[in-house]
Amino acid sequence: MRAILGTITLEPNRWSRFKDPKIDLIDLLPLIKETGFDKVEVWQWHVTARTMNAVRAIKEKGDEVGVSFPYIGVYPWFILDGPDGCEQERMQADVLDKAEILGTKTLKVMLGLGVKGGDATPEQVRLTAERFGAWYRTAKSRGIGMSVELHGGTMFDPVDAGIAFMEQYPEFDFSICYQPYDFEDTEKALALADRFAGRITHIHLQAPQTPERGGMYELLEEGTLDYRRLLPHILRTNPGATMTLEFVKDCIQHDRPFDVMPILANAKKDAEFVESIVGQL
Repeated sequence: MRAILGTITLEPNRWSRFKDPKIDLIDLLPLIKETGFDKVEVWQWHVTARTMNAVRAIKEKGDEVGVSFPYIGVYPWFILDGPDGCEQERMQADVLDKAEILGTKTLKVMLGLGVKGGDATPEQVRLTAERFGAWYRTAKSRGIGMSVELHGGTMFDPVDAGIAFMEQYPEFDFSICYQPYDFEDTEKALALADRFAGRITHIHLQAPQTPERGGMYELLEEGTLDYRRLLPHILRTNPGATMTLEFVKDCIQHDRPFDVMPILANAKKDAEFVESIVGQL
């Protein structure tokens, strides 16, 4: 399948305080492959919560079943000091080591959690650039690139702040992981894509419901956002962009014991829907 599967959608502890994975990635890989996926975007804690030897075992299992690891989704903070800042530095170094083990060539990064770009002080912007820059250059020296996600609660909140950051620090030639800020308005989503035409290398796909409609996730085909228009529009100016199914229908299961099988079944439907669109381009 052309679509990549995000392992975050298969993890019930994705939004918990400590992010301890309930399900080991090595156990998910055969199921992922049986569903038809041969590439995954790894949720950070599926590898950073594991030892180096455990991550080597994940790579071996991936090779065995035919699943590769082109992306790791990473959630770094750059404004913390003291023990928390040291922990972030260790995490950022650790994820590069584990990316090398997995053969991952790109980190999908939220640029600067904990500070909205529109509210950031000049010192916070400078500190983010300094610390992100050191990590970015180390990754680049090891053959690992970065794709920065358009997302709230980061330097790209609002998007104008993120663009200002890019203009202030042009030496960071990261690409963009496209994701709408408004999943209810296709016209806004199209206009957002136009602002980054030629720089988008990755796309996150999901169909969240509004709280009024239940606050869960729907199949892409049934969501409010018109992906039949949006995906061709993005791919015309960013023809090499890859796509990850980040959140999938039934990935939230508050009313029953967590079961990955319905999620995988819905992910397959989403992947087939995506293929029906992009396969015609």
